Amino acid sequence: MDVQLSYLSKAKQIAKEMHIRSVLAKEGYGPSPSRISFPMPCAPEIMVNSVIPEKAKVFKSAVYPALIEFNVEHVLKSYRVLMKTGDDLRQDQLAMMMTKLMDRLLKRVSLDLCITPYSIIATSPSSGIVEFVEQSMPLSAVLANHNNSILQFFQSYAPQKGAKYDVRPDVISNFVRSVAGGCVLTYLMGVGDRHLDNLMITKTGRFFHIDFGFMFGRDPKPLPPAFRLTQQMVDGMGGSESAEYRQFCSLACQAFNALRKSAGLVLNLLHLMSDAGIEDLSNNPSADADGVIAKVEERFRLDLTDEQAERFFLTLINDSLSAYAPRFMDIMHSIAVARR
Repeated sequence: MDVQLSYLSKAKQIAKEMHIRSVLAKEGYGPSPSRISFPMPCAPEIMVNSVIPEKAKVFKSAVYPALIEFNVEHVLKSYRVLMKTGDDLRQDQLAMMMTKLMDRLLKRVSLDLCITPYSIIATSPSSGIVEFVEQSMPLSAVLANHNNSILQFFQSYAPQKGAKYDVRPDVISNFVRSVAGGCVLTYLMGVGDRHLDNLMITKTGRFFHIDFGFMFGRDPKPLPPAFRLTQQMVDGMGGSESAEYRQFCSLACQAFNALRKSAGLVLNLLHLMSDAGIEDLSNNPSADADGVIAKVEERFRLDLTDEQAERFFLTLINDSLSAYAPRFMDIMHSIAVARR
């Protein structure tokens, strides 16, 4: 039965893909000498002049987002974006605004955690455009294709014989730093519904999150951890006894303390957006916008000293790593995806 459902799901995905390619080709969006160039909404510095219909792709998710590839003017390269319909991206856009702000605050104190901000534009309450991060793939695919090993993934795409773990040192460093940043940022934003399909890794080691449909402590799953940290991610740093894992813990604590000192700026951004109709901020069933912002403020633990805050965050790391519920929910999620 599951095999049949998986086959039907794949057939539906392919049918949607072929339909989009056909529409793009028929409407004349392909290359043409007379085509007028225009700036990409999510990257105005990039001028594109046509679509490549045959490279359109559809991803298997709840709303089947389409990956559309554009020809860039005057250069032999392309630019790709995800087009989403049936999804309100205003909350995702706010999450990325917060990510960019906190990234700047960390860099101001010389903490570069290799955070990967990307552009998101909500074009309506039910559609939008998302910049596609090149050379990235979900953690689920990385583990499925590389024997459940992130290190093996890095060894495939960034090998260096004789280096520690036989991987380029900069790639391991990128991974350690970006996982630390991801843990701190998603904790402060209260990002929920974390599973292996919305945790992303690039071939250069950068780790980042996508899909911010649940924020500010809201989560559709029971017993969610403070943030998502899997054993495979720790093994990708060399294991819990490695120097890289100790560096990860240190960087996460440093970042948490640095952002606590600038909590007012993050909270001010939320106050400015409190009337924007964003689902989990303005329309949260558990509290009004002021109540939600107060809960975010609690996450900064402004009542603690730096030393106490460090011990607090180390406890969150240990609790998140040992949490059992997310592992069970990953199994349920993979079954649900196969049945789509």
